[in-house]
Amino acid sequence: MRYCGQSLVVALTVACAVLFVRSDWSSSERDRVRGLAVTGVPQQAASAVRMLQTRHPRSAELAYLLAVAYRRQGEVESAREELRRAEQLGWPADELRWQHAMIELGSQEMLGAEPRLVQMIMSDTCPDDVAIQVFECFVRAYVANGRYAEAACCLDFWFDWQPQGSLARRMETEMLEAIEEDPARQEEYRAILAMDATQRNSLWHALLLAHSDPREAAERFERHLQTWPDDRAARDGLARCLKVAQMSATP
Repeated sequence: MRYCGQSLVVALTVACAVLFVRSDWSSSERDRVRGLAVTGVPQQAASAVRMLQTRHPRSAELAYLLAVAYRRQGEVESAREELRRAEQLGWPADELRWQHAMIELGSQEMLGAEPRLVQMIMSDTCPDDVAIQVFECFVRAYVANGRYAEAACCLDFWFDWQPQGSLARRMETEMLEAIEEDPARQEEYRAILAMDATQRNSLWHALLLAHSDPREAAERFERHLQTWPDDRAARDGLARCLKVAQMSATP
């Protein structure tokens, strides 16, 4: 019984420590600021978090949310610094890894982060607020690199999951504005709009695989083109995959 009592004390101590990491500020404040950090205007979110940090300087969650806000507004080094601080304060390691992967997606290291984030977003265990952030990262990265086929297909998945998602709508508007400034891509985007959901779904899965497993992606593109032979985005994707596979086979 004495051992059980000691175990209970240890368990309660650990539980209180975890509670302190996550709950050293009110639930209403948390909901408001987390919502701002994930789906709101990131500059406003950063200001709100910094204000709360003056009252709760040891909050791991606030450091984490400030990192999210900084990452979303493109302040990569500040985001990494806050992630390090959140880690020191005890924030869960898996959530920190997700943020680092999203930072990579928006940088020149995009190809390394893409497969990991795809795997994560397809998982049943991915939290909703993280999934929203990953979708936003994908759309921003694809648009920034002129990859409108992937951006449009990604938005399709997002709208299937969140038909009324306000951030998804804002990202769609940003993509359309970018396409208007890139006349050479407008025909490609119109072709994507003409696809039904099944075709876009098939295309996006192949496009995502193209950066992690070009051989399997090539097989998917070939199967896709058997059903939709006029799909220009799929033909271009297949050509890229075959080129990559050929280069990797060259000694």
